[in-house]
Amino acid sequence: MAATAMGLWLATIAADQQAHGVVYGRLARGGELWSLLYRTSPLLTAAIGPLVLVGLAALDLLPLVTALYIAVGVDIVLMFVWGLGLGRRMGAGYPAALLSGLVNIVIGGVLVGSSSWPVIRTHMHPLP
Repeated sequence: MAATAMGLWLATIAADQQAHGVVYGRLARGGELWSLLYRTSPLLTAAIGPLVLVGLAALDLLPLVTALYIAVGVDIVLMFVWGLGLGRRMGAGYPAALLSGLVNIVIGGVLVGSSSWPVIRTHMHPLP
């Protein structure tokens, strides 16, 4: 999960830098770079929770499968909140913002689920 989020974040930064270069003829620097990093920060923050939870599992403070279930749930909720918040920030009404949040859940579910499913499947047991 964390590797997927980090990879997406780095790919987004690279794409934003390339787009900035095409539009302005130079890479983003200073305030523009900070703005770019801020806009892409949700992808990076999505990696922090799973890293902390897997760290707790590594310290035997939490079973790995429980840590993964919690991480998946938290990341999917975050994806919905970011979609809803961004929809509202762009001036959309609540129905359109809710749809944006739901689309983010689908995208987040595919990304998070595809990266964590192999680990969950090998440790499959009912929730504690």
